[in-house]
Amino acid sequence: TERDLAADARRDEPSGSLREKAGSFKASPRARRLAKQRGIDLNTLHGSGATGRIRDRDVPLVEPGASAPGVSRTTRSVIASRMMASRVSTAPVTLTTVVDCVNLVNLREQFKAVESPVPSFNDFFLKLAAAALQQHPQLAAQWSDAGLVQPRNTNVGFAVDTDAGLLVPVIRDVPNLNLRQIAAQSRELIEKARRGALASREMSEGCFTITNLGSFGIDVFTPIINQPACSTLRIRRIEPRPLADGDRAAVREQVWLSLTFDHRVVDGAPAARFLQTLSKLIANPGPAIL
Repeated sequence: TERDLAADARRDEPSGSLREKAGSFKASPRARRLAKQRGIDLNTLHGSGATGRIRDRDVPLVEPGASAPGVSRTTRSVIASRMMASRVSTAPVTLTTVVDCVNLVNLREQFKAVESPVPSFNDFFLKLAAAALQQHPQLAAQWSDAGLVQPRNTNVGFAVDTDAGLLVPVIRDVPNLNLRQIAAQSRELIEKARRGALASREMSEGCFTITNLGSFGIDVFTPIINQPACSTLRIRRIEPRPLADGDRAAVREQVWLSLTFDHRVVDGAPAARFLQTLSKLIANPGPAIL
């Protein structure tokens, strides 16, 4: 009843003493009640409260009606809810730069000769982004009810397009993995995502997100911050472009990078320094990769 929900709302304050654990997640009484009423599994949700606690605003409203082919109403509703929550609760700013990636392309060609399966460019970007985050941990910070939180490990998520919608599996502790391990984990997570077998834990605790539409030939797009992470890296396709070389124009492989970050958490200068460090790592990837 409305009276019951109002009573639950009064109890749904961000106080540590009221954080009730339900199974492997924390959820407020009001959030549990709403999830039950709407037929939503709380394990599929990501909490916006302190320490990831699920609050009533995290429970999407599932409307009756037809859903898109291959996408369940609940899944689409969860995605829509999270996108809108990010849209209204962040202060997004985007920085863009162009990076020479001839050395990166050449390094991947060397891996083709000795590795099977061959690491994707996305695997390289996951490793290099994690290396840059170690130098600029502000870009991995998260905003919570208790203030800024710095995660213990550098867990990097990456966007995967599936029939069920956009999913973001997470690779944990990336700096301590070599490229072969990253490639193996990313392939496993992509395969599980596309057959709908990802566990909730495999999509949680990411502190940074990479989204890459280069394989679709996309040059420009606007990413949405995947909360609770405060920043997302957009990767454009790699292609030969003219580059000034003294009085001449040389054609070299280049890639556009766009970093979208939550200005509540990070200021422009630290974000620019992160992007500058990442650009240098991409231009000379050998030391970080090998």
